[in-house]
Amino acid sequence: MLNYWRAEFYRLRYSKGFWINVTIFLLMIVVSVWCESVGYVGVHDMETMDQLANLKTSQLWTARYSLEAMAQMVSFLIFTSMTLFTLLISDDFSYKTYKNNLTVGLSRGNFLAAKYSLLLLVLALELLLFYVMVCLVSGLKNGFGELDSQFMMQLLKVYLLQYLNLVAIFSMGLALFYLFLSNVIALVGIIVITLASQFLVVLVPDYAWLMLLNFQAILSNAWQILPTDYFVKSLVFCLLVSSGCYVLSNQLLKSKSL
Repeated sequence: MLNYWRAEFYRLRYSKGFWINVTIFLLMIVVSVWCESVGYVGVHDMETMDQLANLKTSQLWTARYSLEAMAQMVSFLIFTSMTLFTLLISDDFSYKTYKNNLTVGLSRGNFLAAKYSLLLLVLALELLLFYVMVCLVSGLKNGFGELDSQFMMQLLKVYLLQYLNLVAIFSMGLALFYLFLSNVIALVGIIVITLASQFLVVLVPDYAWLMLLNFQAILSNAWQILPTDYFVKSLVFCLLVSSGCYVLSNQLLKSKSL
């Protein structure tokens, strides 16, 4: 598996698509922090829009404040991660290079395990890079503020919640890919699932458990969810969704005639 990881990281390093994606990702962070402006993707109400509009004038954007404010933009990582998903998961099937791995003795189960674990690692590094860049840019501009242990522990919980929601979203994309062997269907499915879940919560507000399906809203409102019972529920739900999608993907890959 380590040899496979080294080969994949080597391929990423020389991929133009990867570096274009990284450049756009970093520019988005730098511009947003420097301009002290937060964007939002998806279905939202007027209260949310007012909160976003007030962020710029309400307080000095130190590193501490920026880390909390910019957490609302993590939902953008759904879209920046799609390029990584394509490079790591579907390109092998688009260019038939998966045969090289399967013919040298790597089983389909191990092949999927290597790909999935690499996807999990890249998502974790991408989210970590997001917060490191936010901290550095805002800290150099306006100072770092009081980054005490209590705040860092809260930030760690936010990171965990957002990370597991990202993993759940792309695990569903993984299952869709191995079901249809189509990168387009997988990526469109990710977008449809995240947007449809938000509409569902708005249309049927009486069922509070539907909030767990609203992955994108949880990504954007992680700090607000932290003190509620939805924090633990969301963690457990994401782990169940991710595990179920991985098992399904494994069965689908083994059943495919490649």
